[in-house]
Amino acid sequence: MNKQELIEKYKKLEGVWNAEGAELARQIFLQDLEQLDKPKPVKVPQCVAEYIEFKKKNNFHVYGAMRVIEDHYDKKVPEWFYENNIEKFCLAWLDGYEVEKEKRYFVKIKGNIKENMLVYGELLKRYFFTKSFSLDDVIYSHTRKELEDANFGWVFDCPGIEIEEVEYDTNGEMPISKNLDDFWNCYKKNRKTEEKQDEYKNEFGRKGSTCNGTTAESCLEEAYEVIKDRKGKMIDGVFVKEEYYGE
Repeated sequence: MNKQELIEKYKKLEGVWNAEGAELARQIFLQDLEQLDKPKPVKVPQCVAEYIEFKKKNNFHVYGAMRVIEDHYDKKVPEWFYENNIEKFCLAWLDGYEVEKEKRYFVKIKGNIKENMLVYGELLKRYFFTKSFSLDDVIYSHTRKELEDANFGWVFDCPGIEIEEVEYDTNGEMPISKNLDDFWNCYKKNRKTEEKQDEYKNEFGRKGSTCNGTTAESCLEEAYEVIKDRKGKMIDGVFVKEEYYGE
């Protein structure tokens, strides 16, 4: 008798026993049976997940999908597959998967450059360099795929560019930093609502974290002092420096 047959057997026994606690015990036993040897989903890159879903949608079986994988247009898929991941691919196809969190990077120009941080303006819908860490609707960290799709893949091989991987804690969130710039990035992630802002500031206070030797509130005040005298104007909801649009 296999596990599924045992599950079906005990499902049919509902109401058979009248003894006190018997029905509760049956339900608990069923729950334990259903969890028995339940495979944990393997983790695969986003590109592999997309490949699997595309092939399934087009009625491929797992063997057929593996046979043609090296012809796939995105060469990162066959490269991953042949790096000892054949078994993982099969498990992902048969038992499901989780998509790996893509690494994110800060991209900076090396040297004493004023506008040195590569950012993406969500409203402007383009990349540009800035020195400010207080712009709204701007993304400061990027995945490799995002950069490559925007023709910025060259930054990973350029000696004049500094690439810094964004670090995450065990909960997948950016860690609290003692550096004002990193602090501002952390804070911007959590400022979608006032509730989130308060929750995040309370978390800083609860952990007794500091920024440049000061409290979280002082960090915000310091950030304000840095940006309050900027000259420019709002264009399509984004602050643009005066030097960018001229007179």
